[in-house]
Amino acid sequence: MSTEQTIDDIRTNWPDAASPQMECLLLIQRVARLLKENAQEVVSTFELSFTEFEVLAALRASQPPHKLLPTELYDAMLISSGGLTKVLKSLEMQGLISRPDHCGDRRQRPVALLPKGRRLAERGLKMILAADEEATMAASMTDANFRRVAAMLLRLASSLESAQGIPDGA
Repeated sequence: MSTEQTIDDIRTNWPDAASPQMECLLLIQRVARLLKENAQEVVSTFELSFTEFEVLAALRASQPPHKLLPTELYDAMLISSGGLTKVLKSLEMQGLISRPDHCGDRRQRPVALLPKGRRLAERGLKMILAADEEATMAASMTDANFRRVAAMLLRLASSLESAQGIPDGA
């Protein structure tokens, strides 16, 4: 069923739930799911899970030398520490990241992006963006349209984060 049909059904069959906020949030969830499915298809060509690619992308987006602590990664990615440990071991075995030694708590052992991982993250993101651009072309949205939508979504995300007690810039 299309998203448009879902919204029409809610308007018809559950008018009390049919608010502009509900429609917007439903659309955000649907767009996020479709974009994630698109990205997963691209990432699968690298024989990586989507979560593995997300780790590489998070590391690549961090300041040089592209190192983060595991706690910073699983906070950013909403993944459990146990799940992240499995992903990090896989990426390390593939030569995409390294885990330099650190005395004491293993959670303080940084995760460093290796050149091979950086190249894969950059190539993968380029392919994902191209696939997304192709998929969204029919919407005829300009860069300015996307900037306005992004600004509104940032305001919404900031408001939700504030309500959850997440500090600005965290």
